[in-house]
Amino acid sequence: MTHYLAYWKFENATDTKDSYGGLLRHAASKYYAKVRKQDTVWIVTSEKRRFFLLGPIVVADITNTKEAKKRLGRTDLYPAGYHIFPVANSAASMKWTDVTEELPKLWFSGTKRNRLLPGWGAENLQTMRTLTQGSGKMLQRIYEEGETI
Repeated sequence: MTHYLAYWKFENATDTKDSYGGLLRHAASKYYAKVRKQDTVWIVTSEKRRFFLLGPIVVADITNTKEAKKRLGRTDLYPAGYHIFPVANSAASMKWTDVTEELPKLWFSGTKRNRLLPGWGAENLQTMRTLTQGSGKMLQRIYEEGETI
């Protein structure tokens, strides 16, 4: 099982909160091509240089836009190549935990740069990153201890 860090624009995060009752029932991105069943995609967003961990999607299924529209009964989905869904009836609650101080402590694998550089910002998170197992566990702990808002 692999852990990934994926960034959402703030307006996408608030739209999801409103559309799905604060549950992470679905996500879409061209970067999800490497995601497999049982992988965990950790969703983060930001506003005014503060970064928030929304929560995880433990992937049960990966589909295309047409199938995602059918499953969700919606026509307004982002036309990404890949749509991920959690295990049925187990969508995580969006917690909006401030992780601005924790993100630079994460370790990434499979890239030349395995840490965020000084002066990092949202633009450094726009490409999904593979996390080390230890960083995945750190995000799990933060999520479990965080409060839902």
